[in-house]
Amino acid sequence: MVAVTRTHRPGPGPFPAGSLAVRTGAIVVVAAGVLLGLSTRPSPDVTPEVVVVNDGPYPLAVSVGRPGDAGRIDLGAVQPESTRRFLEVLDQGGSWTVALRSGTVDLGQQEVASGELRAGWTVPETVHDRLAALGAEPVLNVDELAEVQGTSGSAPR
Repeated sequence: MVAVTRTHRPGPGPFPAGSLAVRTGAIVVVAAGVLLGLSTRPSPDVTPEVVVVNDGPYPLAVSVGRPGDAGRIDLGAVQPESTRRFLEVLDQGGSWTVALRSGTVDLGQQEVASGELRAGWTVPETVHDRLAALGAEPVLNVDELAEVQGTSGSAPR
C-alpha cells in the first residue's frame, strides 16, 4: 500500500485579488470623513467664568442647569465666607437654575440671570437662615478657629 499525501493550497477565497487594498482604502476614507466631521462640528458654548459668593457660615455645594430641565452640572463647593470662581462652565442660556446643598440638606433652587452669575452671584441670606433654623452649626473660618485654639491666625501653607 502506498500512502498519498496531498497538500491543500487555499485558493483566492471569496474576494477577488486586490480587494484587501480596496477595503483598506475604503476604511481610510470613511475614517478621514468622520475625523473631518468631528473637527468642523462646533464645540458647545461655554461661559468663561461663574462666580458664587457665599457670605454665610456654611459650606455649600453648587450645581447649575437649564430652567425646566432636570439635568444638572455639579460645579463644586463654596466654602463659608468665601468667593469661588468656576471656569469654563457649559452655557445654560440666558437664565440658569442654581441648586444648592449643604451636606445632606437640599436647599432648593432658583433661577438666576447668566450675567449675574458671571459678575458674581451672592447666595441669598434666606439660605443661611434656613440652615440655622435646621440647627446647622456654623463652620469657623481660619482666624476664628485660631482664636478659639489660641494659635496664630494665619492659615498653614
